[in-house]
Amino acid sequence: MLSRYGIFCRAAENGSFTRTAEEIGYTQSAVSQSVKSLEQELDTALFHRKKDGLTLTADGQQYYPYIQAVYAAEQALLRKHTEMQGLEHNVIRIGCFASVSRVILPALMKKFKDRYPQAEFLLQQGNSETIPEWIASGAVDFGFINTSWICGDSRQSGSAAAASSESLQLMPLFRDEIQAILPKAHPLTAEKEVSLAQLAEYPFLMLNEGSYDSMEHFFHEQNLSPKIEYNLSDDYTILSMVSEGFGISAIYHLFLSGVGISTDLAVRPIAEHPSRTLAICFSNWKTMPKAARTFVRFIEKNIGEIADAL
Repeated sequence: MLSRYGIFCRAAENGSFTRTAEEIGYTQSAVSQSVKSLEQELDTALFHRKKDGLTLTADGQQYYPYIQAVYAAEQALLRKHTEMQGLEHNVIRIGCFASVSRVILPALMKKFKDRYPQAEFLLQQGNSETIPEWIASGAVDFGFINTSWICGDSRQSGSAAAASSESLQLMPLFRDEIQAILPKAHPLTAEKEVSLAQLAEYPFLMLNEGSYDSMEHFFHEQNLSPKIEYNLSDDYTILSMVSEGFGISAIYHLFLSGVGISTDLAVRPIAEHPSRTLAICFSNWKTMPKAARTFVRFIEKNIGEIADAL
């Protein structure tokens, strides 16, 4: 049962009492009354109620992060209570991106359920910007994110920075290199490996999964300006468009290992070895549900075998 703080947060996200009621299984009247009760407690209006939906008032915007913090604390308390009650069924809530849910998690989940049959999983797909936010808010127990390095540079960027700013913790798993994707007849296929400078000379299809997962970040590290023809957020679309000759691109090995590469495409390593390190990210190890902690330790123990097979 959601508290009025939780209901307020859902209503603010959805911009609608009706949609919130449908989502949480309440009546629209119950949702409206819950928010009204919170407004009475705070002695102010939190929403502008309009025909086309809800928007936060100025006071609502001021209160929103504090109410979110209260709701996140409530969720943490509830999870700890559930753990201490020793319930038989435990739902492990994981934030992940598509290649992890497709290539990494299925084998780990199956092996874990062989040992713990009552464990259940809830996967929520996002990217390196949304997943840390879900972890910080308590929407998921832990998540997979990327930390980026290039050319042996140990400086962390992207999700690592986001995690640090939110006081989240990282558990690195393995390194995932980017590989060049070329049409079969492209001149660069004559090379055993290609450089970022070479890639920057041709029309490029940029994959954007988040601010720092983009190849553009790695080009800029080398002071290069690629000829970006398209910005795309779907790996499969990029493979199809490269196959049709729209340009060249670069995609992480983790994704490529989970798909069949068309005979119209060629894959080449990149000389500078741009890469990301796949890591598990979480907020507080002690307050994470026991089932989630057990699965994280299980991943840490078994990830090497899976990474070696990629």
